Amino acid sequence: MLAVVMSGGYGYTKSPAGILEAMSSVRRGMTLDLVERFLADPRVLCVVCTDDRELAQQVCAMGGTVTWTGRPSEEARASEEARTSEEARTSEEARTSEEARTSEEARTSEEVRAFEEVRAFEEVRAFEEVRAFEEVRAFEEAGVASESGFDWLGTLKAVVGEFSRGGEEPIVVVGGCGAPFLTGNGVRKLVELEGVGVWQNNRMSPDIVWVKPASAVFQVHDCSTDNEFGFALESQAGLPVHYFPSEMGLFFDVDTPLDALLAAKHPSAGERLRVTSTFLPYQGDLEDLLTVLQRPDYPDVALLGRVHPVEAEQFGQTLGLRIRVFSEERGMKALGRVDKGLVRSLIATLMDAKGVEAFFAELNGMASAVLWDTRVLFAHFNLQLSDHDRFAADLGLLEHIHDPFLRRFTQAAMDAKIPVLTGGQGLVSGALRLLREACPREN
Repeated sequence: MLAVVMSGGYGYTKSPAGILEAMSSVRRGMTLDLVERFLADPRVLCVVCTDDRELAQQVCAMGGTVTWTGRPSEEARASEEARTSEEARTSEEARTSEEARTSEEARTSEEVRAFEEVRAFEEVRAFEEVRAFEEVRAFEEAGVASESGFDWLGTLKAVVGEFSRGGEEPIVVVGGCGAPFLTGNGVRKLVELEGVGVWQNNRMSPDIVWVKPASAVFQVHDCSTDNEFGFALESQAGLPVHYFPSEMGLFFDVDTPLDALLAAKHPSAGERLRVTSTFLPYQGDLEDLLTVLQRPDYPDVALLGRVHPVEAEQFGQTLGLRIRVFSEERGMKALGRVDKGLVRSLIATLMDAKGVEAFFAELNGMASAVLWDTRVLFAHFNLQLSDHDRFAADLGLLEHIHDPFLRRFTQAAMDAKIPVLTGGQGLVSGALRLLREACPREN
C-alpha cells in the first residue's frame, strides 16, 4: 500500500506568545507519529509531501520518503553554509582527537578497542545525519510550487505516478494531523482492505481517504484539498464510497490548538503529540467544561456550528445532558461555499442584530456550557483572520488578538458566566466523542 501524508505549511515564523511555533511543533510531532506507525508495517511505502525543512530531515532520518513541495530559499543556502562550517570544525576536532589518540598509544588494548567502537558508532551516526540533510537539499532543489500556491492534486498525481506499482495497488491519502489515533492494528486493516472503491472517515469533510486502484486519482481533475477528495472520487472517477468503522479510531483530526489538547488525552495518541501539546499556552475553560459534563442534574450544553448529528445525540445520551443544537453549514469547505462567499449563518445574523455582548447574555440564561465551531461565524462575516488570531482566540489569549471584532467576541466569551469553548469543526464532531470518553458516567 502507498501511504501519502500531506504535511505542508508547518514552518511558521515567530509570533507573540509562541502560538504559531507551538502549533508547528504539534503538527510536526503528529506527522512523525503517523509516519512511524506506517513505517512499522513493511507492506507500506510512506511518502511525505512537505515544504518544511525540519520535518523533511526528520522523516528522512526515520527512513521515510519525502516529496519536496517548496522552493530553494535563503534558509537553505544559510543551512548549507552552516553545514560547510560544521564539517570544517568536525574535521579539525577529528585531527586533534587523532593526535591525542596517537600520544596515548600506551593504553591497554582493551581501552583502544572500546575507543574504536565509540568512534565507529559516531561516524555512522554522522553519516546518517549528513545523508538526511543531502536528501532534503536535493528535494528543495527539485521542488516546484505553482504561482498560486500549493497544488494539492498535482502533487498527489506526481507521487502516485512515481511511487505506485502499476497503479493497481491501494493508496491512502491523509493529512499529517488527520489520523492521530491510527494504531498499528489500524494500519494493518488499511493494508488488508479488499475490493475497488473509496473508504473515508466521513462524508462531508474527510481527513483520510483510502482508494483502490491508485490510478483512479488520474480521473480526478477538479480537487484542491483533502476535504474535497472523497466527493471528487465519487463524482469524477465514479467509484463507490464506504466509511471506516468507528473502532478504527479515524473520527478526529487536529486543526486547532484545542483539538490538539483534547487529542493528547486519548490513550492512542502518539508520544510526540502528548509532549508537544504541552507547549500550547492555553488559558481557556476546558476544565470548567469537564466539571459541567459530570454534573448529575442534566445540564444544558449548547452546540453551535457544523455539529455532527450522530455524535451530538450520543454525546447527550451518554453524559445525561440536555443539548441545545443549532447545526449549520456542514460541508461548507468541501462544497466550495466558503470560496464562493455563500456561507450564511442564522447564529451570526442573530448576533449581528442583538450585539455580541447581548447575545452572550442570552446564552448565559439558556446553557451551562457552550461548544462553538466559530469558523461558520467567521465565514458568514467574511473575516480574513490570520492563523495567529484564530488560535489566540481559541486559547483565550485576548491580549494577542489583533482583529477588533474577534477581540470583542473573545472578550465577551471570556466574560460569560459559563464555560465557552471555541474552535473549528472538530470541536462539535469528533471532540464530542473524546469528551464523552473522558467523562464516563454510570448508567
